[in-house]
Amino acid sequence: MTNTEKKISGNVVAGVDVGSLAAKSVIIADGEIVGHGLIPSGFNSEETGKSVLQHALNSAGVPREALKYIVATGYGRISADYASKTVTEISCHARGANFLYPSVRTIIDIGGQD
Repeated sequence: MTNTEKKISGNVVAGVDVGSLAAKSVIIADGEIVGHGLIPSGFNSEETGKSVLQHALNSAGVPREALKYIVATGYGRISADYASKTVTEISCHARGANFLYPSVRTIIDIGGQD
């Protein structure tokens, strides 16, 4: 463990969203957000996804080896060979909205390429 890495135990997972304009990532440990990253999307979706994931890991102070599972979404999800699973952003929106606001029935996504 390096000096910048924190001792985070338990279930550590990551989400990576490689959109057409921006890439976002979040690190979650035992249900709590412990790190995040946001960078402009580059011309190489795979490298952009890996880079934003590393930014989030650095923000969390945890090593890549701590991740148990990675879900990728967004425009560049098809190039995320490092992900455990890929999911459409519409599915992610629906699950997230239902988790945070169970009574919501409509979601509008105005993304970079929409």
